[in-house]
Amino acid sequence: MDDMKRKRNEIVKEYYPLFTKRNQMLSDFSVSENDTAKEKITLLNNNIAELSDKYLETLPVCTISRCPYTGQLVEYSVDIFGLGGPWWNHVSPVRDEINAPKTLFAVDGAMKINSITEDAPFTIFPGPDKPFVIPDLLKRHEIKAVISFMEIAGNHVWWIVYYAFPMVYDMPGINDYGAGRYSAENTYGQKLYYSSYYSEIDYDFSIGEWIKQGKLLWIKPNDSNYNLMSIINGCPYLDIEGKGKIQVIKDGKVSFLSEQKINYIDKDPELEKKLFEDIQIVNGGGDNNE
Repeated sequence: MDDMKRKRNEIVKEYYPLFTKRNQMLSDFSVSENDTAKEKITLLNNNIAELSDKYLETLPVCTISRCPYTGQLVEYSVDIFGLGGPWWNHVSPVRDEINAPKTLFAVDGAMKINSITEDAPFTIFPGPDKPFVIPDLLKRHEIKAVISFMEIAGNHVWWIVYYAFPMVYDMPGINDYGAGRYSAENTYGQKLYYSSYYSEIDYDFSIGEWIKQGKLLWIKPNDSNYNLMSIINGCPYLDIEGKGKIQVIKDGKVSFLSEQKINYIDKDPELEKKLFEDIQIVNGGGDNNE
């Protein structure tokens, strides 16, 4: 694990100067329209893509949850070494696909921030500071959720994973944990990006009631068997202290989104263009079966 972390740190150190330079060139329209500049941007993109692949190879594949319908485990390649890796980039996260059953509906999370040991040239959204659920989802008879625990770079992370059986297609999903978007395939197999927004008023931090209703299950911290628990007695995720507000990490400082007037979106010109194209496909009714 130490060797993985060392390689990861070396790649991150090399990644960000290229990432920053590419974004600066893309944001300067007069430069990006120049043929020579376009060649440089293409080269930077290629270098960034190569480093992204190498970065992902250094991340451990972690089990984060278990499906209450199928019993299958959910595995995710996660940057557990620090919050400064591009995995945590809210706008354009560098991540692998989740290895999960077909019942997976959404992956959300919360974090108790104990330490920030890395600087990052982007905004980080680690979720609220204590576990929660989204009632609008759990009110659906098809949907259940599972809470589990993981320590990431000294910080306490609670994964909140939603499952649906049968799958729900008539309501929007949730942005992937820490990301500003989520992906879904249409009936043609096209992978499109969408974005949803929930605020603290949409959250319920009284999770015990949902356990009692059988809508929320939990996994004990450090349980290597990832057994699903359905009783409220002994649940370690109840009554955790916190403000219950969405946190933002910017320039190494933590604030609450609802209390700060900040520009919390880091623009990635390349991603904005891709998202715009995807939105046009959706708005244009490209799939009549959606």
